[in-house]
Amino acid sequence: MPEDWGGKIPLVPISAKEKIGIDQLLDVLLLVSDMEQERMVANPNRTAVGTVIESHMDPGTGAVATVLVQSGTLHVGDVLGIGDTFYGRVRAMQDWKGDNTKEASPSTPVQIIGWKMGPTVGDVLEVVKDEKTLKKVKMTGKTNRATEEVAGLAHQKPPEGEEDKKKMLPVIIRTDALGSLEAILGMLDTIKHEDVGVQVVGKGLGNITDSDVANAEAGGAKIFGFNVNVVSMAQQLARDKAVDVRTYKIIYRLFDDVLAELRKMLPSETVLTELGTCEVLATFRKVDGGMIVGCKGREGKIVPKAKLRVSRAGQYVGEGEVLALQIGRSEAKEVRGGQEFGLQYKGRTKLEVGDILEAYSEERVVRDLVIEGVTRR
Repeated sequence: MPEDWGGKIPLVPISAKEKIGIDQLLDVLLLVSDMEQERMVANPNRTAVGTVIESHMDPGTGAVATVLVQSGTLHVGDVLGIGDTFYGRVRAMQDWKGDNTKEASPSTPVQIIGWKMGPTVGDVLEVVKDEKTLKKVKMTGKTNRATEEVAGLAHQKPPEGEEDKKKMLPVIIRTDALGSLEAILGMLDTIKHEDVGVQVVGKGLGNITDSDVANAEAGGAKIFGFNVNVVSMAQQLARDKAVDVRTYKIIYRLFDDVLAELRKMLPSETVLTELGTCEVLATFRKVDGGMIVGCKGREGKIVPKAKLRVSRAGQYVGEGEVLALQIGRSEAKEVRGGQEFGLQYKGRTKLEVGDILEAYSEERVVRDLVIEGVTRR
């Protein structure tokens, strides 16, 4: 329970986007480690156990993962197992400074090279004697759930039948690391709207390839890459097939571009704004598609290009538009209640003395996108 609610867990607000809270978080971590020092005990002499905290594909070395050693000591050459599966052998390790190291003691994060297959963030690894004696790691139910959740990286889909009602933006996401992929999919899941949504038709780690481009063309999808490159063949194919491929170094810019694409798909609404009313005092002459009339403002304002409703004896009789306004011999941009003026009217309804003209404006606006309770236009 958080400290503010009477518990013992400190909370520190942080934001990578706003660049706040990191120093405070580090201070709190140091404080908690000092206070809990007696309880934070690990055996450095047993075989190593640790948790994968970051994983990505490197074009030169293949699968690379950062592991936090929680018990025992990890050595170069150790056989790595996750669950009951052989995952490789430690060929090389680098510490947090990027220096090569041959061993890692408890509480040490190290980047490991030598994976047979890429592990998933949240996986718990255990060093074993060899492949034949590989045993399953006994993880808690909570760890299992966390591992399965990250491993699936499941983008939340709309309920069945809802996609048929929505306009969906199909996308393919490629990132350099599992953590980045999880973050992006999580951000996409915050987009809530009854008319549009995002459909992730493909996702993965590593550079954008011609296979991604071919899949995007087949599904009408856009490709969004984060901290990855587009291989030369894929670039040429994307140009030939007119596939939209974009890469980013800042995750929020990727997210904002997805929102921009969704806004283009949103149906617009017509918003009517009442402006004012006037009364026809005299009719002068007909012009193409309308006539010239003398009016007196009653309330509000009348402006050129305003739409008009025509009422006669309290009954609606037609529609029209203000083409121009004139006071005396001068053109007017606006007239208000109490002023007398000339009005060039366009419409099928023939105006008569005593008619009431109600002026209003029409504006096409795009509906809002709701993101975790925040609206964005």
